[in-house]
Amino acid sequence: MKLLTRDGDLRIGRNVLDLKFEIVEEVSGLSQILEDSRVDREAVVMSAERIMALETKMKLMHLEFLIEVKNGLSEEQIFKFKKLRRRLCCR
Repeated sequence: MKLLTRDGDLRIGRNVLDLKFEIVEEVSGLSQILEDSRVDREAVVMSAERIMALETKMKLMHLEFLIEVKNGLSEEQIFKFKKLRRRLCCR
């Protein structure tokens, strides 16, 4: 996955934002299903599965972005990052 679009925008940001909106819509739909006096088990399970699939997709996008960024760093940048990380983590 390339980090930037042709317009120079971060690709991950737009895609993750779209997924977050989808998740919000699905969660809203699930909430409505659960408000009924009789809960349709099959509808709840299907909705929950869709939500979890979207969340998994978003996590994979974050992971792919992390890999892309890390693979794009020079050895010097990696060294500086590790040094900074140690300093921040071990105060």
